[in-house]
Amino acid sequence: MDPLYILEIGAHTTKFGLFSTAKPKHILQSVTGVCKLEEKKNKKVYGEEIDENLSGIIVEPIIRPTFSGVLIDWDQLEEFLDYLLIQTEKDGIDRSDLEILNSRSPYFKDKDDETLTEIMFEKFGIDSFNNGRQPLFSLISSSTVTGLLVDIGELKTRVTPYYKGTILYHYGSDFSVGGAHLSQYLSQLMCREGLYLNDYEGEKLINDFKSNYSFAGINEELEEKYSTFINIINSESNNEKKKNEQKSIGEIFIRLKKMLEFKKLRENCIFTDFAGRKYSISKTTSQFVEPLFQPGIIGKTEEGLQNTISKVIKNCDLNIRGDLVNNIVFTGSTARIAGIQDRLFFELQQLVPQNAKIGFYGSADESLSYFSWLGGCLCGRLWRENNSFLIDKHTYQEEGKQIVHQKIIESVF
Repeated sequence: MDPLYILEIGAHTTKFGLFSTAKPKHILQSVTGVCKLEEKKNKKVYGEEIDENLSGIIVEPIIRPTFSGVLIDWDQLEEFLDYLLIQTEKDGIDRSDLEILNSRSPYFKDKDDETLTEIMFEKFGIDSFNNGRQPLFSLISSSTVTGLLVDIGELKTRVTPYYKGTILYHYGSDFSVGGAHLSQYLSQLMCREGLYLNDYEGEKLINDFKSNYSFAGINEELEEKYSTFINIINSESNNEKKKNEQKSIGEIFIRLKKMLEFKKLRENCIFTDFAGRKYSISKTTSQFVEPLFQPGIIGKTEEGLQNTISKVIKNCDLNIRGDLVNNIVFTGSTARIAGIQDRLFFELQQLVPQNAKIGFYGSADESLSYFSWLGGCLCGRLWRENNSFLIDKHTYQEEGKQIVHQKIIESVF
């Protein structure tokens, strides 16, 4: 049986690896560049090669083949994909034997599907190919059939409900703040603290900061609202009265305590840049997440992510709203920021009915960065014996690139 690889081309990173593995073998920056070092002058570099060439070497221009889930440079994408397939050849796998299932961005257009299918067969000569929708793969990865997908992308956040395994795209909505906006705001905050970032190396520093130092804290409004509970948490006394009070506030107490622990752990961190310079990053650790909940901070006029989620839920049928708010599935690397689920819990509490149970799927671990990729792997395992979910070379030659619209994976069932 030919090897099946799962591909996901993201605005920030691309994931590529065998369907039978626990994580993608190749997770690399979705960028291409040109090396300017004399002995390698004008040599094209990709992904991790750019990271290797940063030390004392200028690599420019940095080009992203995709932006916010939209394909913007087909020539660069072809070169980038060619680099990926060379990696499989290094593993002893011939391109003509490759089967590829692509985790397709919801912002792809029909003509993009056709062009990508054509490139895979005509340019690279692979054996089989197909597209599956990213939200569907995320749903499969969560092992749930009804809930709410919140995909925090590069330039926008997509909120999409799903019911009994079917994505309800027509009820979904976009929120215009994404990971790139938070990164830009973080860069501004860092500048105020004397840390000046630029270009690709600065982008790497920001991503490191987001992954290892940041957390979503409670703002002044929430701190005032829950001041009684916070006083209980901060109190050194642990008598029976305090214990009973803690039990009575249940999940509120647990989540508040966790957020305060994050604050204590990370607020006084010392951040070290690539040059070894050290910076105190006090309030920056939590401030930069605020645009998700208060977009006005960065000049946006819309309400926060919590309001978008609330509106999407209210647009759905009354009988499924409880299931949606109780099963919120986050995806995207920004969703890994510590405390983000807890902060959203408190924001949503003010918008949903008092008796509604707010729940989140999964923990903010590394797998959220390739959540839909894992869903593609599960698809491969479920349907591996019946390869009808893939378009083979013979079918492509007979039907043409338009066949991709008939075969795209739309539902779990």
